[in-house]
Amino acid sequence: MIAGKFYLENYANWQISYFMVTDADDADIIMDRLRYTGCSQKFMSRAAKLLYSNRRNTGLAYSNKHKRQSVIVVSKTTDIWEFFNSFAHEVDHIEKHIAKALGFSPYSENASYLVGEIVRNMFYCIFKKCYARFY
Repeated sequence: MIAGKFYLENYANWQISYFMVTDADDADIIMDRLRYTGCSQKFMSRAAKLLYSNRRNTGLAYSNKHKRQSVIVVSKTTDIWEFFNSFAHEVDHIEKHIAKALGFSPYSENASYLVGEIVRNMFYCIFKKCYARFY
C-alpha cells in the first residue's frame, strides 16, 4: 500500500488522505481513517464489506464537508489501465464532494483546476515516496 495525505491550499486547506494499491491487509488502517474523518455508520459498513473482500479494481471515496477532509482508496488492480480507471473514478467523486461543499459548480473551470490539484498533489507525494526508496 502507498498511503499519505496532503492539503489543498487553494480549496479551503481541504485535507485528502489517500490509500493506493490496497488489499484486505490494509483494511483496518483505512477503516481507522474513515472513522477519524467522521464517516457515517452506513458508509462504514459498505466500506468494510468492500475493503475486507480483497477484490481488485475497486475503490472508494468519502468526504466530510464539516471537517473538510476526504479519503480516497484504490485497491490493487489487474493492470495499470484499471488503476487509472479506478483512480480517475474516485478523484471525480472527491472533486464533486469538494465543489458542492465549497459552493461552486462541478462543471466549472474551478472544478477542473481542482481535479488537477488533486492529481498533482497525490502523484507528487507518491513519487517522493517511491523515489526515496531508491536512495
